[in-house]
Amino acid sequence: MIYDSKNNIHQATEFYEKSFNKIISIPAQAPPSQDPKQQRINDMHHPQNQVTFAKVCTNLAVCYEKLGNRAKALQLLQRISKNPAFKNEQNLANNLGVLHQRMGEYVKAQEHLGQALDIVQQPKQSEEVSPIYKFGLNFNMGITMMRSGRYDEALNYLNKARTILEVKISDMAPSNLDQYGYDPKTNRINLFVNLALVLQKKGDLRDALENSSEALKLAPTNDKIKILNEKIEMQLKEQENSPDFQNKRKKVLKNHPNAESLSSQHSRKSSLVTSAILAKSGKQ
Repeated sequence: MIYDSKNNIHQATEFYEKSFNKIISIPAQAPPSQDPKQQRINDMHHPQNQVTFAKVCTNLAVCYEKLGNRAKALQLLQRISKNPAFKNEQNLANNLGVLHQRMGEYVKAQEHLGQALDIVQQPKQSEEVSPIYKFGLNFNMGITMMRSGRYDEALNYLNKARTILEVKISDMAPSNLDQYGYDPKTNRINLFVNLALVLQKKGDLRDALENSSEALKLAPTNDKIKILNEKIEMQLKEQENSPDFQNKRKKVLKNHPNAESLSSQHSRKSSLVTSAILAKSGKQ
């Protein structure tokens, strides 16, 4: 919808509210209309067309959320979620999950996002669903798991999102990205930042620093990312200078004399691989 693509949220809200109110005001057994527009609205009650109605509702809910009326958005989505016709509507499940996540209701968020992931993994759906949508679902679940303190699961979902981004999305034409309102740079920054945060929580500070550094390359003037990067650098130095770490390092080197050189080679290789992928993505 053109208002959405131009980010005219107030106009988009007005458009979707009018569509929604027209649809719900029509009796389920409305008589045929000579007006083609009115007949299309009447047809919304037909089971085959209820997905279109679901899209109107989910888009309206997104508008409410963007306007700061989260409670109204949630109320609308909960209302239509009771309709059995919408049980396989992944946008509805995803948006419910995101709203619950932003309200701090992580168990409910996981339930709805898990439902959306199950839907898109069905054979027929998997072929039709855009990689951008799959990226968003895995990213949303990763953030939810992180905020729940489930860092291993968060890392798993965020890595899935990264694989989709690097393998599927990086080769998509810009016109296809624009169609979904997808901003490659912003999504990469968000992904790297959240990977860094999860890895930091897990104590994997070297990998955390690698990801925060990638985010900083993409947003060198972002003060929050600068602070995160500096904090992880400081924590890594403290960790590597701690007696416990030094003792473990000496033990590893004693048992595996080549460990240090192999680790250094691996670190350089990982950095080059990441840089190559980002450079390739930047050409799209």
